[in-house]
Amino acid sequence: MLKIIDDKETCKRSIYFLGIRLCGWTRSKLILERINNTLNHVERSVEFLMCDRSDSLEAKGGDRNLQLIQIKFLNAFDAFCKDHKLHYWLDFGTLLGAARNSKFIPWDDDIDVSMLGGGDFEAILNLEKSKKIIFDGYYFKYYPEIGLIKLHNQCLPEYIGMDIFVLDLIGRRMTIAEKVSLTRSLNSDPIFKNKSLSTQRSAYFARKLHNFGFDFVDNFADAETVVYGFEFHHASHPSIFLDKDELFPLRTTQFEGRSYPCPKNLDHHLTLLYGNYKTPNWKQLPHTLISKLPIEDLIKISHFIERQ
Repeated sequence: MLKIIDDKETCKRSIYFLGIRLCGWTRSKLILERINNTLNHVERSVEFLMCDRSDSLEAKGGDRNLQLIQIKFLNAFDAFCKDHKLHYWLDFGTLLGAARNSKFIPWDDDIDVSMLGGGDFEAILNLEKSKKIIFDGYYFKYYPEIGLIKLHNQCLPEYIGMDIFVLDLIGRRMTIAEKVSLTRSLNSDPIFKNKSLSTQRSAYFARKLHNFGFDFVDNFADAETVVYGFEFHHASHPSIFLDKDELFPLRTTQFEGRSYPCPKNLDHHLTLLYGNYKTPNWKQLPHTLISKLPIEDLIKISHFIERQ
């Protein structure tokens, strides 16, 4: 059986028969496509570096399409949570964009939200276990090695999804020094280098926290501190521990033209996560995921945006 295969890395087309390469030649079309992709990335990077260094720069073209898909994911999740009386809030890069100028930061192409463990997160986890489509092709998938649930859609490749983080409750209040010191200690632990132990991190760190005099609690009223799940490695954040009364009760903030839940003290929250969050990190170039996607996935993305 004959097969024709294009190699975009070498810009060559080859003909195979029963797995044996019979011949191959360089295709000018593939060379032009690669040059065009490179020039597009260079153009975005130059524009990014030469702009006035404000957050006025926006993603364009395919990069913006990825953001538009994520907004649709967020709106679907928001409607689902309202219908089922579940609580969540914008977090990490999404919250950062909302705080700066009420929209995506230019180089971001995914949505981050968080929920408390227990009732709300467990309700979604139970749906994930049942493999149910919640509506319109959306479904949840749990990734135990990183402690995340992701929202996916059947019409799109599975590497496109919205991240849902989980937080646990701790009975004692922490000082800023304790938050930063414990975060640094936990993030540098060798267990993060052993992928085979990824699902054991939560129990391991629970014992480690107990040795420092901090224990998890199940009752919201008994908690003073909240902490991000230990399966995920939050290596770049100064603190993964937050004051409960600075996070709750939730309020709302504007993001991409709509109102969504956010932490009570947004400034306090983002300062613990990023330090000086108001100053953009100009060392970070735009995401380049869109230039690496196969044409069939780009078509799926286009159709998904058009039909919603």
